[in-house]
Amino acid sequence: MFKNKNQFLVIISLFILILATIISWRGGTIRNILESILYDNKSHNFLCGQLPTLDVVESTMKAHKDKLDMIVAVGESVIVSVDDQSCPGKADVTFFYSSHAEREAIQAIIGDELFFGVPYNLRNY
Repeated sequence: MFKNKNQFLVIISLFILILATIISWRGGTIRNILESILYDNKSHNFLCGQLPTLDVVESTMKAHKDKLDMIVAVGESVIVSVDDQSCPGKADVTFFYSSHAEREAIQAIIGDELFFGVPYNLRNY
């Protein structure tokens, strides 16, 4: 089937590369890189079962209103939204902004991968 050992190694290497790409895409690594570069967005990639309840998200938002006020003050286009529709009974937060500078300022204020324990998304619109 294969004329020589090198041809076999090339085929196996391509198979491994394709498999690794698929696994990485499903895990979010490649998707997150492309999303950040192409759209200046960031997704948390938590599954519904991993999200906190709406009550937890709402109480976190109230407890850290000072941080939310700082985030909204970053720019006139900044919007904070709690999504409780995608996963019934669960919620996350999305911060909308209109420039990369606003995204960086929002991330600097949050300073973590979670907003006080709540997964968040960043969306450039």
